[in-house]
Amino acid sequence: MRIHHALAFSALASCGTLFNGTTESVTFSSDPPGARVLVNGMPLGTTPFQFALQADTAQSVEFRLDGYENRVVIVSSSLEAGWLVLDIFPGLFLGIIPLVVDAATGNWKGLATDHVHASLTALSGFHAPAPGQAQTPVDAAVVKKTGTAFLVDHQFVLTALHVVENARLIVVYSKTAGEIRASVVASDHDNDVCLLRLEKALDSRPLTFATAGSLETGAPVYLLGFPLQSTLDRTEPTIGHGVVSSLWGLGRDVGKFQHDAPTNPGNSGGPLLDSSGHVVGVLLSSLNPYYSLAHNQGVPQGVNFAIKSDVVLALFRNQGAEMSTESDMPSPLTAQEIFKRDSESVMMVYVEAIKP
Repeated sequence: MRIHHALAFSALASCGTLFNGTTESVTFSSDPPGARVLVNGMPLGTTPFQFALQADTAQSVEFRLDGYENRVVIVSSSLEAGWLVLDIFPGLFLGIIPLVVDAATGNWKGLATDHVHASLTALSGFHAPAPGQAQTPVDAAVVKKTGTAFLVDHQFVLTALHVVENARLIVVYSKTAGEIRASVVASDHDNDVCLLRLEKALDSRPLTFATAGSLETGAPVYLLGFPLQSTLDRTEPTIGHGVVSSLWGLGRDVGKFQHDAPTNPGNSGGPLLDSSGHVVGVLLSSLNPYYSLAHNQGVPQGVNFAIKSDVVLALFRNQGAEMSTESDMPSPLTAQEIFKRDSESVMMVYVEAIKP
């Protein structure tokens, strides 16, 4: 569902930004009502209510209600044509334009005026109470999510740690072998990467890793994975391509690199392959659009990060998996050839996790 963002949204420097300058009254409501509303991380009230927001600054608005998924939207009146309401997921945010995503439905619509409404989705097992009754969540602390993994040995797959963190159930879906339960063998929190052991070995060809030092800025990369699985419902991975934008990650992290291959929720844990089909990285994150927009930096495009393959090998090579490297650089493969050869080795991961 979600892809793991490289930067969590942080509140602005002080609460004065909500009150200084020109303000406009905005009504906040939710279905069901009674949701707590936080603006830029600061609690303001319980729906429905009105509040005066600063009119010339983008604001992050979060709706929270026990037993329901949190919803975050961005509101802004910077176009001086009413309040702009942006819901970055499930809609695709394409920039500040006179069409926006409705916070309630995810549908495209025109500019809103003075009302921000959120329709909240119940968590798995949550039963909405009858009028006058207390809420009775059943298993409400369980979060269901999906990600991507890829075969590195016949009984081992790699993925991003945030995909399976706090999991009570991990199921890997293979196009050839169907559903297979998996368990965590080893993980590294600092690098957000994890090695899983499958209940049974597979016949599919494990992916091979590129040798250390082969990654170059500007080199083409191919990304295989299962983005937006709840919407696209794929039984085989999608493929996208881009280039290595930088050999550093955030904060000049030399263990990661930046790329611009199309990245969406569900791609986390997928392999990034070079033009020979060798693994050069594991996809981890994208720059947080909420953070950037709220800090008036616009919406980042193609700012994505992966952990380098040599770091992965150093972390997990002694954990039972026989991960192999390939130094030969055969003639470059096309995207079609890479997909045909490697798609069976890339799998969807389904997780039921305990909400922390």
